[in-house]
Amino acid sequence: MIKAMKQWLEALEINLVFLRNVKPFKGQEDLASDCIAMTEETITSLSQAIAEAEKQEPAAVGLLSVRYHRGSKLVPITEFDYKGELPEGDYELYTQPQPKAEQDEPAIDTTPSQPAIDTTPQPKQEEQEPVFHLKQYGDVTKEQLDCYIATGRIDTHPQQRKPLTDEEVVQCQQGNMNWLPKHKCGLHLSHNEHRDFYETVEEFYEADCFVSPEEWNKAVAEDSVWVLRWYPETPIGFHDVAASTLEAIEAKLKEKNA
Repeated sequence: MIKAMKQWLEALEINLVFLRNVKPFKGQEDLASDCIAMTEETITSLSQAIAEAEKQEPAAVGLLSVRYHRGSKLVPITEFDYKGELPEGDYELYTQPQPKAEQDEPAIDTTPSQPAIDTTPQPKQEEQEPVFHLKQYGDVTKEQLDCYIATGRIDTHPQQRKPLTDEEVVQCQQGNMNWLPKHKCGLHLSHNEHRDFYETVEEFYEADCFVSPEEWNKAVAEDSVWVLRWYPETPIGFHDVAASTLEAIEAKLKEKNA
């Protein structure tokens, strides 16, 4: 257990050196600082945990040899008194687990009813995956943390946006979405795509794509953007319409087609 904790501590220290020496991407300075601070905090906590675990780990203090000779038990001279009925053999002696500060003298358990070595098979404990904490996302796994450092997101398997099928388009037009524009190729509707790249509305979108200046200002203030893109004739030419709400896009297209 302690060996695994030390290996993980070494890996974290190497990762911290890497984070401190790699220049973050533009706009990712705060993210890099958070990762460094979180790694330093984890290293400190893990070091303390290792120190506490080492205090509780028993230490070997000697070997007790028990031999029989003509019906009498002969025990070598040792620094402690032994009285017991152990079978013939060699037994390793360990200190009882206790804080190192209290270990003035080795405490040796020579209780006759308990052998010095516990040979009872112990069930293998399932190792828990280490968990890290990000201010924005809370607890994340090691895989998500690596993805966060490399890409700025924690989703290690992002879903690709799929265009609507012809059947889905017909179903929409037959329902309450008959205001959608006609298109021979793809039609895509997205919401807050800028958040997938950790950018603001002003950084990710063009104001000219919005149905009105008022909708642009509202989208910036509320950090909410809907975008409808469609290809009317070929896969080359397309149209974009954006607004802070889907209802605003619907109203604009209905007004245009009236």
